Amino acid sequence: NKFDKIFCVCNFVKGNFLRDFPSLLDKTEVYYNHIDVQEIVQKAQEELDIKYNNDQVNVITVGRISKEKGQDLIPGVTKTLIEKGYNIHWYIVGDGPDRQRIENLIKENGVDKNVTILGMKNNPYPYVKNCDIYVQPSYAEGYCTAIFEALILGKVVVATNNEGVLETIKDGE
Repeated sequence: NKFDKIFCVCNFVKGNFLRDFPSLLDKTEVYYNHIDVQEIVQKAQEELDIKYNNDQVNVITVGRISKEKGQDLIPGVTKTLIEKGYNIHWYIVGDGPDRQRIENLIKENGVDKNVTILGMKNNPYPYVKNCDIYVQPSYAEGYCTAIFEALILGKVVVATNNEGVLETIKDGE
C-alpha cells in the first residue's frame, strides 16, 4: 500500500497479481519491456562464431536454461522429428541451473549430433537472424521478449500455448 504504482510485465501477470492483491487494482498497470528494434536489427548483422548447415533445418531457442523454460522438451522433439525424416539441428543459446539435466536428456535421446547448447551469448541476435525457425518451448512465461525479438528478425515462431505467450503472439499471425 505504500507504493504509488505497481507495474507488471503483461496482462497475464497483472491478473495473477490482482488475484492475490485485489485492493491494489487502482495502483496496478502493465508496462511492457522496452524493445529497441533498431538495436536488435543492427546487432543481428554481427558475424556468427558457428556455421549453420544450409542442408538442414536450423532451429533455435534462446533463454535461461531452467525448468519453466521447457528446454527439456527439445531432445525428445528432435528425436521424433529425426525419426520422421527431418534433417534438423536445434541450437540452444543460454545457460542456467537446468543445463546438466538437458545435456543428459540430449545424450539419452541420442541427439547429441543434432542438439547443441551454445551457452550464454552477449549477442544472441545473429544466431536468431540466421536460423530457420525460432521455438519457445516454455511451460510458463510473462511477456516473452525473446519471441518478439525473433519476430523483429523475420523468423517463423513456434511456441507452447501458455498465457504469457498468447499475449505476445496470435496463432497464424
